[in-house]
Amino acid sequence: MKSSIFLAAALGVLPVAASAVTINFSTLAANTVVTDQFAADGVTFRGTEDGAEVDIVIFSLLTGGTPTLYLTNCGGATCPISSRADVLEINFAGTASNVSFNLDSEEGTLFLEAYDAMDNVLETISALSDGGGFSFTASGISYIRGLQPSDNWGWGLNTLAFDLTSDPPQVPLPASSLLLLSGLGLIAASRKKRT
Repeated sequence: MKSSIFLAAALGVLPVAASAVTINFSTLAANTVVTDQFAADGVTFRGTEDGAEVDIVIFSLLTGGTPTLYLTNCGGATCPISSRADVLEINFAGTASNVSFNLDSEEGTLFLEAYDAMDNVLETISALSDGGGFSFTASGISYIRGLQPSDNWGWGLNTLAFDLTSDPPQVPLPASSLLLLSGLGLIAASRKKRT
């Protein structure tokens, strides 16, 4: 039995535990450009406009009269349409489940799609312009893409929470074969000693 557990661990097939992560954008200063500041937490962010990368920033919005810091595609005193992110991408370092967030969106309904590592759409949700709390029920999410409903689209994302399961390290086939043979050799040797 012990050799079976050893063999499973050597081949990397033991389950990897999920860790709960909550991203609160108030840890960054207003007008900070956001890219990989949360990579250590297992998530990065990217904005594009007509296929070119554009900045997505931390911006203070009034929520019930209280200033709250959001990740947004439209920060600062002006926000020209040419520099607004028409696509928001949230990329996970492994696979995510139980993904939830608060979103305030302007100018129509925002469609958010969750994808797996093979670029298959797992789930689509629509976020009304009034905002609120949203969540994905799918698991195995590698990234989320939000698509612009109009050129005047503006959004603010706050309190992103998810469970992250690290992708197990990929062992190249020749190395995994060697590990398998080593494990089988250990099993044979331990049985030989018993007799």
